Amino acid sequence: MKKILIVEDCPMYTALLKVFFNRYPLKIHYSNSVEKAFDALFPGEYDMIISNYNLPGKNGFEFLKYAKSQKLAKSFILMTSNKKVRSQCEDIDQVVDCLMFKPFFKGSIDNLINRYINV
Repeated sequence: MKKILIVEDCPMYTALLKVFFNRYPLKIHYSNSVEKAFDALFPGEYDMIISNYNLPGKNGFEFLKYAKSQKLAKSFILMTSNKKVRSQCEDIDQVVDCLMFKPFFKGSIDNLINRYINV
């Protein structure tokens, strides 16, 4: 079974992601902070890591940068409502496979699954 780690601190978006992702045969671990997400990281544990950009403490981009450097997943997705994030993260294209802007819809999640996980 494919595994995804989702790091999102907003309960509303977490609930929405659960509705969208629960339609697929996936094992999903949710974390509401980078610190808690670090506790869930093991090499090769996840097929995909999805992280919000704005998180308490460390930002989601720095978290994904670390996870990618350690090869902790195959795909790395950054979610944000900040339209300027591309200019704020110098090497974003080398770290992130997909930049997903909020608000997102069911079709956005379907595209992620089909493109990066293939269930």
